[in-house]
Amino acid sequence: MNNYPSFHEKKEYLSTSGVNIVFLIGTLALFIIDILTNLFMKGKGIKIGPNIFYLIALITEFLFILLPAYLYVVYTKKNIRKVLRINKLSLANVLIIIGIAIFLMPLTGFVNYIVIYIVSMIGRPIPNPILDIGDLKGFLVGTAVIAGSAGVCEEVMFRGVILRGYEKYGRGTALIVTSLLFAVMHRNIQNVIGIFFIGLVIGYIVYRTNSIFAGMIAHFTNNAIVVLIMYGFNMLSNKMGIDLNELAQKQQAAGMPRMDMMAAILWFVIVGFSAVVFIGLLTLLRYNTRDMVQEQMNLDTYSAQHKEDIGWLQYGPLMIGLSFILIKFIQDVYYILSLSMPEWMKLI
Repeated sequence: MNNYPSFHEKKEYLSTSGVNIVFLIGTLALFIIDILTNLFMKGKGIKIGPNIFYLIALITEFLFILLPAYLYVVYTKKNIRKVLRINKLSLANVLIIIGIAIFLMPLTGFVNYIVIYIVSMIGRPIPNPILDIGDLKGFLVGTAVIAGSAGVCEEVMFRGVILRGYEKYGRGTALIVTSLLFAVMHRNIQNVIGIFFIGLVIGYIVYRTNSIFAGMIAHFTNNAIVVLIMYGFNMLSNKMGIDLNELAQKQQAAGMPRMDMMAAILWFVIVGFSAVVFIGLLTLLRYNTRDMVQEQMNLDTYSAQHKEDIGWLQYGPLMIGLSFILIKFIQDVYYILSLSMPEWMKLI
């Protein structure tokens, strides 16, 4: 049976300033990669195909997301297993977590639809590019990169290192801050709310199971479903002879389509059913981890009594990292409102 961090694990907290530096490294790397990609590829009219996208994704995930987080834990000389919550999961909890991730998808899809609908009322939604995944090999490679690398690397950074850096202020604060940073680091203002919700759920199940593997499984399942959907769309479009990205751009220019009554009813039924199952699975996970509650309460009590004295300078790296993301969000606003974008901003 898995256990929450025991009272003896309270020394394994990380400093807030340290995890903020890890976050800064990740955001700065993404900022520079975006500029280099625009300068050397988009600027020369070179199409970013799946292979190039996968290469950039792997470099980003392992070199700038996973490596700084891992090296920081090594630098602190703390117990890596305890800091990252490297603990086993029961098969029952693994299956429950996969189910939670599956039924979370329609809920976040519904949230994203509402956001896109609101955006379409004031401007033009930001299109989500669809990767050209046209065969089984492409699907397997896409799953390994988009689901596998992100599921491991991003979970180590966010539900591993950053969560540890903020949990001394209480579990709720740590969950909210970590989920917010997780959402904004995806650098798409239109998707922030949906990704924030996903981050909250993943953070919660990591706490309930005291295992980083819970977050990795949920993250992998979520991203794998996205890859599967893209694969399905590409298979369908190839049979019909349709360019999906071109179709998406035309649809965007035409405006947000209105659902007819039957489609709306079907959608609400799917979302309602998913919500019921999702809540049921969360309740079941809570039941399976009920014996861990008292130890977590002890840990939270300790956290509340031993908060780190943080100065504003220690939040400097976080503010700098967020400023890079803010520039990308301003670019998104320019796009949504169809404003003339400054030349320097086009490079981002």
